[in-house]
Amino acid sequence: MPPKRKRAAPEREREDDTEQPTEVIEEPEGNGQQNDAHERPAGRRTAPATERAEQAAGIARRRAAHFAKFEDAEAEEDGNVHVGGANARTLGPWSSAVELVNARQSAAAARQDKILEAAKAVAARREEAAWTPSRDAALGLRPSASRVSPLLGIALQLLVDHIEDVVSLWGVPDAIKVQLAAAVCARRAMSPAAAQLFAEHAPSEVVLPNCTQLDQEAMQQLLATAASARLESLDLGCCGRGFTDASALALSAAPPGGLPALRRLALQGAYNLSDGALLALLERAPGLLRLAVPQASKFDGTLVSRLPALLPGLQELDLAECRGVPGDVLASALPHMLALRRVTLDGIPEVNDAVLAAVAKLPSLTALSLSMCQTVTDAGVNSVASKAPQLQELAADDCTRLGDGALAALARGCPGLQVLSLRRCAKVTDAGIIAVAERGQLRRLAVGGVPGVGAASAAALARCCGSRLEALDVSFCRGLPEAALGLIVDGCPGLRELRVYGCTQVTDRLVHGHSNDGVTLQGLATSVHAVA
Repeated sequence: MPPKRKRAAPEREREDDTEQPTEVIEEPEGNGQQNDAHERPAGRRTAPATERAEQAAGIARRRAAHFAKFEDAEAEEDGNVHVGGANARTLGPWSSAVELVNARQSAAAARQDKILEAAKAVAARREEAAWTPSRDAALGLRPSASRVSPLLGIALQLLVDHIEDVVSLWGVPDAIKVQLAAAVCARRAMSPAAAQLFAEHAPSEVVLPNCTQLDQEAMQQLLATAASARLESLDLGCCGRGFTDASALALSAAPPGGLPALRRLALQGAYNLSDGALLALLERAPGLLRLAVPQASKFDGTLVSRLPALLPGLQELDLAECRGVPGDVLASALPHMLALRRVTLDGIPEVNDAVLAAVAKLPSLTALSLSMCQTVTDAGVNSVASKAPQLQELAADDCTRLGDGALAALARGCPGLQVLSLRRCAKVTDAGIIAVAERGQLRRLAVGGVPGVGAASAAALARCCGSRLEALDVSFCRGLPEAALGLIVDGCPGLRELRVYGCTQVTDRLVHGHSNDGVTLQGLATSVHAVA
């Protein structure tokens, strides 16, 4: 191992106490915006610590006047409040803390005033809807009737469980087949083989709510089997995958004499179907009374323009979400369909007040649905109400421009209005609801998500519609006090359905305290709070 080297002690070039002269540049007198004093060492050594401290203190004394008050007229004219002056904002953590402490008392007083105002509003709403439970809420759930399933329900459930093993439904009435098909579709078990069971033996009705498992080939086989002179109703839901132009042409060509008995045709979600193919099918069914083709995205207006001449006796037309149909085509064609009684135009952007003015010319119009038509205003509804006094049903969900003016027009012009849906129409208030309720004809009312509905509307419904009201939707109407809901439930003995989704004001006091044993409250899982 090589020997370790010893580190040589460093040689000091100069002694520590040797002082070198320094050159100091004094800062000129002024407003403090000049450069600070700088030290330029004449040699390699700096000034001692005491001398440097004295120099720094001197600089600080000279600049203190500048920091004490900074005057900048140009900055104050520009609106910079941070530069000084009478409107200058106090900066720094201490000043901010003092400001918060001084404002704490006023903020607490403002919060207390707000709480008192809210409490007074709640008390006023409770006074408007005075209601006392007729049953002790502490008793809990009401005694229910026997829950034994009917024999028909048990038999249908057994068939649904073994639908793939069923060979034939010969002899089963068509009404029972419709119920069985709905149960099979709810189980998502409507396979091509199962669908054939409902099309055999020339049925008068083929109603399949969910056809998502049927491709084009399976759909054509189903239609070829079902097509007959006896077929009166064909209702296929979610059929866009299989019901194409080829399927429509195959159905129109299947029976030699056409479809003379067909009265109802519903093709929900037929996004592969065009105007021309459907027209070819409708030519084979001249006696059609109901046509429903919602969500047919390929339609361009050709079908609608030819319907008055092709189906003069058509009574129901559903074009919901057929977004390719132009508004001018609707306005020109609908007034000529004189037999129309029910019209559905939901979700069509082109539907506006001009289209409603054309619809109002229908002499037999009894039901109109225009949900999600955002351009419709009170003027359009006013035109319908003034020219269609026989109107009984109106659905205008999500028509955000509608307000109390539309409801006042309906109350004046449509005294027989029985069904009204205004979900999420935020401009509607108690005044509009009261105007319609005072007619005393409402059977079904939906005002879910309308913040303007309050105790006054509830009192009017209980007073004027108590003997007729059957269903009410007040979901997310949190301005409606629980006492008002109790007044409606007890005051409307015919009420069978009350939807209270999102109504956080509902407690066990209403659920177990009302006297209407026939009503069903829906949405309690999202609303009810136990009474403390």
